[in-house]
Amino acid sequence: MSTRLILVDGIIGSGKSTTAQWLCRLLSEHGVPAVWHHEQDVGHPLYEHHQLEAAARLSGEACLAFHRAALGRWQTVADRAGSEPVVVLESSFLQAPVASMHLSGCAPEAIVEQVGRTARVVDALRPLLVYLRPHDVAASVRWICEQRGPEFVDYLRDTISATPYGARRAPVETAAVTVFIEELAVLFDETVASLGLEVLTADAGREPWETVRRRIAARLGVPVAGTVEPLVPAGDPSAFAGRYRDTEHDQELTVVLGDDGLRLASGARLLPTAPDTFDLEGLSVELTFEHDGDVAERIRCQTRLANLGSIWERVQDVDGAGRRT
Repeated sequence: MSTRLILVDGIIGSGKSTTAQWLCRLLSEHGVPAVWHHEQDVGHPLYEHHQLEAAARLSGEACLAFHRAALGRWQTVADRAGSEPVVVLESSFLQAPVASMHLSGCAPEAIVEQVGRTARVVDALRPLLVYLRPHDVAASVRWICEQRGPEFVDYLRDTISATPYGARRAPVETAAVTVFIEELAVLFDETVASLGLEVLTADAGREPWETVRRRIAARLGVPVAGTVEPLVPAGDPSAFAGRYRDTEHDQELTVVLGDDGLRLASGARLLPTAPDTFDLEGLSVELTFEHDGDVAERIRCQTRLANLGSIWERVQDVDGAGRRT
């Protein structure tokens, strides 16, 4: 496969993480070594998430300098790509630089020019940009905010408020979040139109995801049969269901069994990779369940995300008859 770099990008809630993870799994399944970097991974090769948030609070000139310096890290990725697995990056090419520069007050033409510089750095890798572009941006924003809840909306408002963009529009209300993301979508479109990269655009919201995945697989020369994720693990999937507590951070997750397999109560699917091991959909998290009898008693968690412990113990509840559940 000639492509050594796959860039998955688009506005918030467009399906970047799940698509990038799926791509990495698909390529690996068909004998093409690949590595996926989630946008919030600790040790990200391009941008630490907290550094991006800090850059967005700078002046436009300082934020632009931050991204000019990042070209060196892009060059490192390009230099290593010939001898390493295919690199799958989400949010790094458009969302990370465009959003932070727009929040800091950079002029649109400076933003487009900076992303163009990045494109030239990685051009030798014959990158493919998978551009997830919903036709109705406002509807997409409403959907993702409903899915992730009020804490997520508060996070977006607080993030925008702390930047020069937010200062010019204070106070930042929920409606302003949608306006900002609509502005980003316009900037993304203008930037993509100016590039010489190969772009595969998916109209998220109109085109079924299975159709999108088949198009991507066809472009990469990967058998279409590999585009369907397994949903239900072998054996008794109910053995994994239950509540588990992170022994390091005193937080909980709940695994539930539905008609389409195992999920967290928050909605993310558990994608089987081995009899007792799952990838958490859309996150760089691997969960391995350990059994003591008929049910799983703990989870060993391997992750590149911050603030997730390595051991999660089952929370034992007792029903009205005194039985452990």
